[in-house]
Amino acid sequence: MLERAPDAPPELAWIARRCLAKDPEERFQSMKDLAVELREIKRQFDTIPPASTPRASRPPATARRRRVPLITAVVVAAFALAALAFVMRRGPAPEPFESMKIRRISGTSKSVTMALSPDGRYLVHAVDEGKGQSLWVRQIATTSDVALVPLGEVHYVDCIISPNGEYVYDVSADNASNLGSVRRVPLLGGGATQTILEDMHGRIAISRDGIWITYTPQDRKLGETLLMVVKADGSERNTISARKLPDAWGSVTCAPDGKHLIASLGAFTEGFETRLMEVAIEDCAMRWIGPGWRMTESLACAGEGDWLVVNGKESVTTTWNQLWLVARGGGAGRRITNDLNDYEALSVAPDGKSLLTLQKTQSSKLWLVPGGDSARARLLVPSSENIDGASGLTWTADGRVVYASEGSDERDRWSVLPPGGAPPRLSDGHSDVLPDATADSRYLVFVSMCGVRPNIWRVNADDNAPVALTTGPHETSPSVSRDAQWV
Repeated sequence: MLERAPDAPPELAWIARRCLAKDPEERFQSMKDLAVELREIKRQFDTIPPASTPRASRPPATARRRRVPLITAVVVAAFALAALAFVMRRGPAPEPFESMKIRRISGTSKSVTMALSPDGRYLVHAVDEGKGQSLWVRQIATTSDVALVPLGEVHYVDCIISPNGEYVYDVSADNASNLGSVRRVPLLGGGATQTILEDMHGRIAISRDGIWITYTPQDRKLGETLLMVVKADGSERNTISARKLPDAWGSVTCAPDGKHLIASLGAFTEGFETRLMEVAIEDCAMRWIGPGWRMTESLACAGEGDWLVVNGKESVTTTWNQLWLVARGGGAGRRITNDLNDYEALSVAPDGKSLLTLQKTQSSKLWLVPGGDSARARLLVPSSENIDGASGLTWTADGRVVYASEGSDERDRWSVLPPGGAPPRLSDGHSDVLPDATADSRYLVFVSMCGVRPNIWRVNADDNAPVALTTGPHETSPSVSRDAQWV
């Protein structure tokens, strides 16, 4: 610096050397420390009296005028060097949820969906009470619940809280007709419930400014799935994108910039796959984000929108929903959770530092009930810790029960011969589900995901060698005819 700017005070050269020190501990530890040093140098220079330097040694007036902008430029450069050093010392910003503290908010097993208020003080949750469902608000600090919407013969699909924390928007459907709607109710109660949308049955999201709600309905008459926005008061509906079924828009969220939506799009290509799509609201420009998924149940932006939290299944062989962190710029996702629990719904605080989700644990056992007498019921596989039979089971003519069992994030075929005992495993890691047997027990048909697509397969009872019966994009739920000739 002194070679290029010999008139610069030596103190500035010292500051520059300290900004570029190899050891981070020798650099300025904050921009405030740097500013203090620079202000002190400027103060000393400004207070030098004109008479303190002999006339013969004083620089000419033009040189003095040049020195002032030179010092200013050096100060700016020093600030830039310090900023660079400070960033290098701190390292890259940490990803959201790199370190976590998990806390159970509610011990009830009756919650079906939920939402977190922007300030993190309240949660809204729908509760299944057997005969119907109701909507409640809980103050997290006191764990006290207050009913927002009384018990009704409805089921709740989703709920969100407005960014200003004043309203709850819920999606609920009548149990008899399954017709859903979006309603708005004050968060702390005391006001009338307003219907915003009719014939809606899916997840919704609201923009950070609280003006727009986005949702993904289906137009059954046109055979289309739509990506739409509507004002929070129910006015000004606009279609952003329409896709022909069986492609389908699914879960959706609003980017913090207010200019983009991020939604999951399920499509049949090499089998069924769900991809995340960023969609510009203004011109509908689209781009893919991250890897493909078997299914995305819900998603949300974290912080300023550089990251997405995804609740979904990674591949066709994945059994449980897990929480993932995906960079909005692209790249593979990173698991936030990695366990044998199942997760449903997702609500992320605006600062991206906390999230709320429903953790589900499932249990399914095989029971034998002789003559329909429940008093004589007994477990067929008493020692099993898996979810047995929920993904299909069938009787064979020789008295065996063949069933799908889910455990350790895999689904496979097993069989058991009453009165029970240790069941043999019939497949390994191919996610074989929904079995059905021929009347003579010679063949077993089932859905297998051993490839990239779910197809119908058959095995011979003698050698258990699988044979593909279909090779289409997606086939499921096989049933064998009585004469064992057709599926």
